[in-house]
Amino acid sequence: MDEKKKILIVDDDPNLRKTLSDILKVRGYETISIAKGKTAIKSVREEMPVVAIIDLKLEDITGLEVMKGIKGLSPNTECIIITGHGTEKAAIEAINLRAFNYIQKPYDMDQLLATIRRAVEKRDMEVRLKESEKKYRELVENTEDLIYVLDGKGNFKFLNRAGESFTGYSRKEIFSKNFLDLVAPESYKEAEEIFKRQLAGEDVGIFELQLYKKNGAVIFVETRQKLIWENHRVIEIQGIGRDITKHKRAEGQIRQQNEFLNTVMESLTHPFYIVDVRNYNVVMGNPAGRQGLAAGYSTCYRLIHNRDKPCGGVRYPCPIQTVTKSKKPITVEHIHVDKKGDRKNSEIHAFPIFNKKGEVKQIIVYIIDITERIEAQKKSVTIARVLLK
Repeated sequence: MDEKKKILIVDDDPNLRKTLSDILKVRGYETISIAKGKTAIKSVREEMPVVAIIDLKLEDITGLEVMKGIKGLSPNTECIIITGHGTEKAAIEAINLRAFNYIQKPYDMDQLLATIRRAVEKRDMEVRLKESEKKYRELVENTEDLIYVLDGKGNFKFLNRAGESFTGYSRKEIFSKNFLDLVAPESYKEAEEIFKRQLAGEDVGIFELQLYKKNGAVIFVETRQKLIWENHRVIEIQGIGRDITKHKRAEGQIRQQNEFLNTVMESLTHPFYIVDVRNYNVVMGNPAGRQGLAAGYSTCYRLIHNRDKPCGGVRYPCPIQTVTKSKKPITVEHIHVDKKGDRKNSEIHAFPIFNKKGEVKQIIVYIIDITERIEAQKKSVTIARVLLK
């Protein structure tokens, strides 16, 4: 799910702030509502709003001063100035300060929402453009990837030095070849179709192919190509590619490991879960524990304990919290309450799963019902006491 766009509302009228904030939340935005201009400026460094809606007249400083402060901290934030006392001078100054728009009160809400939407779109477009420019600079500086140029028919016109090592062909050898000559049979139809679409003027984006090296080895390549047009036809194709063979093999290994893990989990007779330590959500469960998941219980404490919050205390410490803190496996005994309200003695085994930073990311939880064992122990104690009398 996409992250909600933050909208900063700066107005000393609490009713207007609340009304506009409520409407924007309904439209899917996240809002930051602030009355004073200086406070709004301070909030920008942390919040980094996409759009700021600023009243021209505030109690402490002017809306234009707020806009200057926001632009100084977050140049990409689009600012919309709103005023009930507009002047031509203020409007000109707002435009000079690169305000996205200048709207007078009373304003039409649909018009304001449309303006906010266009401001968000403009800001997103600028961010994407900067990211594209950054990628282009990195492409030029990075000589380890394959960089090539084809003519309109797919024949090689240029290959960088890294490309020679990449393909195994020298530049002299590659200039006598077509790009399709390097494509393995498994990818030939796809490559041919992509090439036809490109020649028809379509930007196909990033795609993957299997290519032959000169020595006959097959490699997986992720590539993107740019079309150069002249007189309504493609005369050149510029491309950059990277070897993702190791990545593909790793994907295969991970897939095999996941299949093995699933096989192990499916064969277990006791409930087995993998829990996200950030929110206690159960991200995976075996058939023995899947019944509660199917009922819509997403957290371990709701699924296992039938509670609205995590367990805790000295007697029943939360294994998720304990393992997250100690980074070590633990075994604890809890009393669990099922959906019917029945109490069961459970032995919980919890094991940490670490991320690359060495932090506990998830926890494996394995639960054994020991109610019968506990009852048997109690009976044994009772019998022993009777015999000792």
